[in-house]
Amino acid sequence: MKTPVLIVSGFLGTGKTTFIRQFLAEFDNTERIMIIENDFGEVSFDAALLTQQGIRLQALTSGCICCTLAGDFEKSLHTVLAQADVDLIIIEPSGVGKLSDVLRVCRSAALQDRISVLPPVTIADAQRSLLYLHNFGEFFTDQIEHGQRIFLSHADENSLRAEESAAAIRKINPEASIYKTAWETISLKKLLLLPCQPAKKVQCIETIQEALCTDHNHDMHCDHHDHHHDAYHDFNAVTLRSETLRSGIEWKRRAVLMLNSAPGQVVRMKGILPTPEGFISLQYNGGNIVMEETDIVDQTFTIIGAGMDEKMLRRLWEQ
Repeated sequence: MKTPVLIVSGFLGTGKTTFIRQFLAEFDNTERIMIIENDFGEVSFDAALLTQQGIRLQALTSGCICCTLAGDFEKSLHTVLAQADVDLIIIEPSGVGKLSDVLRVCRSAALQDRISVLPPVTIADAQRSLLYLHNFGEFFTDQIEHGQRIFLSHADENSLRAEESAAAIRKINPEASIYKTAWETISLKKLLLLPCQPAKKVQCIETIQEALCTDHNHDMHCDHHDHHHDAYHDFNAVTLRSETLRSGIEWKRRAVLMLNSAPGQVVRMKGILPTPEGFISLQYNGGNIVMEETDIVDQTFTIIGAGMDEKMLRRLWEQ
């Protein structure tokens, strides 16, 4: 019997991990579910969030899942499949990974008799999709083109911009089902574990009833092609560490300083930092910097962007 595999892709900071956590919250027991999570950087903040919930996880770090880690990714799948107690595998690729390449690995001859790929999911930020399309089209477009179910995050923040993003996404992938409702109002478990059904017309889905009736299928062939990532080399990740206790305000000040003063473009920041009162998580995904108390114990902070100056970022961090 083939093991079902669900791929949840999306650009940096769109909410992939939050989506997966919402999906898993619908299960009474997650012991027979395994996540293969790939993060861009030395330390996986998202893996820490998932394992905090007691979820079984295999983390791959320091690269794009379809490039430098392709071999490790396929080995990880074989390792997970060797465990007889796995009923579902969830793959969360790097935000700068190509969904088409992840699908190619999953549909390789070595795996085609062992796994069944569920309709791939892509998470798109409703407020920043147009920006990502303009600045990082290679990765963003590939993820949209190969997603069969596309979920818009932050759609409620600005409905006009969300509609503009949905329209741009439809042009890239006119056959995908697009969901703009809040995830907690949809039975993700009921929806995502179903195969897609054919439909003639695509629209934004508002309710779970519409989702189950309208969701559809389209061909997802991944023909072999030369693998070029012209823009990939512009991305870099800088992982900073600190055992110094600072207030949340002081950590945030440092994050703002790096955003405003360092050359290049910071797309994502995330990490766990120590304060006199305990640990906080600090995240940035192109909007506001968000801080929250956390039980996770760590002292690492990862910055992901394009054309960044690592030496300057470290200098600013240590000031």
